[in-house]
Amino acid sequence: MRQMFLFLCLVVAVGAYAAEPATNVGAHHPHLAKAQDLIAQAYDKIEKAQKANEFDMGGHAQKAKGLLDQASQELKLAAVNANEKGEKNPMHSKMGASMNAPGTAVAGHPNLGEAQQLINDAFMHIGEAQKANEFDMGGHAAKAKDYLEQANAELKLASEKAAH
Repeated sequence: MRQMFLFLCLVVAVGAYAAEPATNVGAHHPHLAKAQDLIAQAYDKIEKAQKANEFDMGGHAQKAKGLLDQASQELKLAAVNANEKGEKNPMHSKMGASMNAPGTAVAGHPNLGEAQQLINDAFMHIGEAQKANEFDMGGHAAKAKDYLEQANAELKLASEKAAH
């Protein structure tokens, strides 16, 4: 009976880890909401890459997905923090400005390349949210950007593993 309980706990834990990142930032924070949506799309592209390659690319693709989930959670916390602090201009609409995105090109793997582009776009939107709010939303926006940079690095490693 104990083994069955442990097995069920493991199944629930794996299911929770493998779930797509949440998209739960409301329309009151358009840049954060867009970044969350882009993160979810990048997650889907990584899953497609995993299926197309029929393996996990040395664990790097799965790690990138976990980092994307963490980034999405940080965006939710950033929105909550902005609501609590009262941001300067929540409906800031300057969505096209250039930011220093973490881009590391992935050649020869279209799904991974598309995932990286989505991550770069999400990074840009988080930067726009930071500028619009004139603060970092409790450090959560910066943490989300760090997770996105790490996810991009993992995708580069995943593409290298897939090439071998």
